[in-house]
Amino acid sequence: MACEELKNTDPNWETEEAIAEDLDLPKWSTKNVVKLLEEGCTIPFIARYRKEMTGGMEVDNLRDIQSSLEDLKHVQNKMATVLKAINKLGKLTQGLEKCLKNSKTITEVDDLVSLG
Repeated sequence: MACEELKNTDPNWETEEAIAEDLDLPKWSTKNVVKLLEEGCTIPFIARYRKEMTGGMEVDNLRDIQSSLEDLKHVQNKMATVLKAINKLGKLTQGLEKCLKNSKTITEVDDLVSLG
């Protein structure tokens, strides 16, 4: 894999499913909340006017989803940067790539970089 152009830096997990699993929330409502947030809807708007899409989710849960979404976006960005950098050095193995793509926290990515 060394020095080949890295074509796919997507994680091995789906954002909505990772959030739903981590927060122990229904996948369907979590998916709807993520979609609404990415469309630019605010937490108060979602809580008041999109109850049917969230199953009447509490504001605290909506905020937790928003926070988790931001965290996972940071992880995805860092993971992609690290993958490209290690690949450019010619040191990216399939095992390391798989582990990085399975990472769901910045700490996991950092730990893998320090081990590699």
